[in-house]
Amino acid sequence: MLYYSKVNLAERKQMRTNRTRTQVWRPHEENLGKRKDILSVTLDSQKNNSLGSYCWPQGFWVDQNYLQDVPMILKKNETNYKFDQLVKGLYEEVSEYLANERTEHVFRPFGCDMAYVDAEMNYIITDQLLAVWAELGYNDDIEIKYSTPTQYLGQMK
Repeated sequence: MLYYSKVNLAERKQMRTNRTRTQVWRPHEENLGKRKDILSVTLDSQKNNSLGSYCWPQGFWVDQNYLQDVPMILKKNETNYKFDQLVKGLYEEVSEYLANERTEHVFRPFGCDMAYVDAEMNYIITDQLLAVWAELGYNDDIEIKYSTPTQYLGQMK
């Protein structure tokens, strides 16, 4: 079941002031039965329109339906390799994002509607992102990993 809600300007200002975009919503029992926890994440781009948005971060738009950032060269010895610079840019954006949050956990969707047409390609890119992130030493500061909403919620509790 998907619940969608638009955040009004006052709520968005309050979330930014309180430095949180994530909450666990506990609706009334008469609406959804006994003890339901619904993870709610507001995708608020602020000035950084890459993080917090619905789709990929800048530079990572590669899918059969989204060929914005092609070719994406993953091999270091290839001409025009710049994947490490894309990862560095993502690290800087995540650092900025975390500076504006109360929590040390950030939920970040990767992909858009009708994305992952070629899921293997997306997972190869994501695996390489994780490898280069670690290679650049960013795991010492910010750990990045695959997760599900359930795993993320467990870390938030």
